[in-house]
Amino acid sequence: MADNQNIQVKNEGLSYDTKTLIVVLTLIFAYPVGLILMFMWMKWKTWLKLLIAFPVGLIILAFMGVFAVGLLAVVNPSAQIQKGKCVAECRTFNETSATKIDCVKKCSVQ
Repeated sequence: MADNQNIQVKNEGLSYDTKTLIVVLTLIFAYPVGLILMFMWMKWKTWLKLLIAFPVGLIILAFMGVFAVGLLAVVNPSAQIQKGKCVAECRTFNETSATKIDCVKKCSVQ
């Protein structure tokens, strides 16, 4: 029994090769998770880690910028305010409803 107490428990964690395989696959298929695992597990040089992270980060920022520009082009707050003012002016007409409708149509075309 005394011999059993002296036996040290072997570390049964993942080997470095297994971690490398997991990191490479997650970098390919689940990039953000792969980045986290790369910085936590891998003992690669820092310049290599940054080299892997930097270009894809720039691409992601570029896509976010394109999305933001597209969203602003669709929403365009100043144009929406201008249309609202135009429609408000159309409501003040005392003429026939057909004239009001034409005025509102002109506002939506602007």
